[in-house]
Amino acid sequence: LFFFKNAPKTETDPKKIEEANKKVSDLRYEIKQKLLDKDASFTDIDLTDPEKAKSYAEVVKLLGIQDSLVDKAPVVAIAYNRSGYWIHGDGVPKETAETVQGFVMAQEKEAKASSSASVSFGGSRQSSDKTVSVGGY
Repeated sequence: LFFFKNAPKTETDPKKIEEANKKVSDLRYEIKQKLLDKDASFTDIDLTDPEKAKSYAEVVKLLGIQDSLVDKAPVVAIAYNRSGYWIHGDGVPKETAETVQGFVMAQEKEAKASSSASVSFGGSRQSSDKTVSVGGY
């Protein structure tokens, strides 16, 4: 899930609006390109759209994604077999593409051990990329 916000409606400078929206668009494109050969589904959620924000409010809360993070940059949430984490920051495309398959394989292994595990987001996973924050609750 690619959670993002376009330039705020309070921004009036057309150049800043264009730059902010292009940055989000470029990031979305880069992530999609890096996931092309992965067994992954991609959905983008524009949280500047009040209807989408309302319909995804429960998911955002469950993931523990703070609105202030999405105000600064997009957040990518990855989930598989009732477990997952989110990534935020400049290194998101690289981090997302490199970890999807490893994450899925680890979750499949864990699922074999226990079929009744609860849903969890976050955990102790740390990124080697200092420009990326990883989290959840």
